[in-house]
Amino acid sequence: MRGNKNAITQEEKDGYHLFKYYGCVSCHQGVEDLAPSINTNINWLAKNRSRYPAEMAENIDIAIAHIKIILINKPQVDALVLKISALPTPQLGEELYRAYSQEYEKALNTATFYRFLLFVFSLVAIAAISAYIIAKIRKSALAVQQAEEKYRSIFENVTEGIFQTTPHGRYLSANRALADIYGYDSPEEMLKNHADIAGNLYLDANQRNNFLAVLQEQNEVLKFESQVYRKDGAAIWISQSARTVRDQSGKILYYEGTVSDITKRKQAEIALRYEKEKSEKFLLNILPEPIADRLRHDPNPIADSFPAVTVLFADLVGFTKLAAEVEPKELVALLNNIFSTFDNLASLHGLAGLKQISSPNKAQSCDIRDEYVPIVVQPLDKTERHCCP
Repeated sequence: MRGNKNAITQEEKDGYHLFKYYGCVSCHQGVEDLAPSINTNINWLAKNRSRYPAEMAENIDIAIAHIKIILINKPQVDALVLKISALPTPQLGEELYRAYSQEYEKALNTATFYRFLLFVFSLVAIAAISAYIIAKIRKSALAVQQAEEKYRSIFENVTEGIFQTTPHGRYLSANRALADIYGYDSPEEMLKNHADIAGNLYLDANQRNNFLAVLQEQNEVLKFESQVYRKDGAAIWISQSARTVRDQSGKILYYEGTVSDITKRKQAEIALRYEKEKSEKFLLNILPEPIADRLRHDPNPIADSFPAVTVLFADLVGFTKLAAEVEPKELVALLNNIFSTFDNLASLHGLAGLKQISSPNKAQSCDIRDEYVPIVVQPLDKTERHCCP
């Protein structure tokens, strides 16, 4: 039997029936019972391997190796089988696709609806915000316009001149009052004709330099008086108050201030000073200098007393008759000679001279020339009392 290759031994038949039996059994067993049955077959084949021909034994070894690989990868295979078994059938997959398509379309419609609502809400919100912003801007613009109109009204109607100038002496702006002070028809004409303030406006350019020096040092100047030219060439007096405007770094941007025409006040001051000097000269002419000085410093009545005085006076008796007989020039020369003589005597002896020109009461009843009397007074000690008729 062993010599015949085609002959099948009893062991081969037993092995065949064993695989057939266990194979059939495994077909009816669950997946979890398959592995123990295969392991039992492998163990039996391994034990009876020597009973088979060499060629078959090699095939058995190969089969055992493949079986072990299958057993090792059995968990992954089982998991794959479960996934495959869970996959839907073509009919179920089509139903799932239709359901998915319907739900997706519903979700898409819902999203489109909400997107439309959001768009409408955004438009409404943007419109509301825009309307609010526009209202605020219009309100602010109206307030700014009103403020500008108010400022412009003040700027144009104020009686004082208002100006802005550069540090280099050029006008940036001026109002109507300043143009009127300088004799121009409009601020534009004034700005055009005063490109160089120091050279064209001031009688003395140093006054402009002094004005700027105070501004740069103190940042402001109050009531700075100076003389300037009007358009017609007339000189006027002005009083300026100004301040320095700087940027954040401290650089001078421009000067701004006001101008007042004080020409009438200056003229009144000059006239008053002239009258004062005239009055002082008049006092010195009719009073002794010490008394005149006391009157200049104290206008109150001066009350002095002397124990005794000597009065030297001259009364021109018959002055009216004399004046009628001589020529006016001769009369004036005579009076000047008499008064000069008395003045010389008073100066020689240090006497106080008084000239009584007229008495208001007598001036109404007689000729003023009858009351033209020079008087000379000298204070005396008690031991020197005497009179000179």
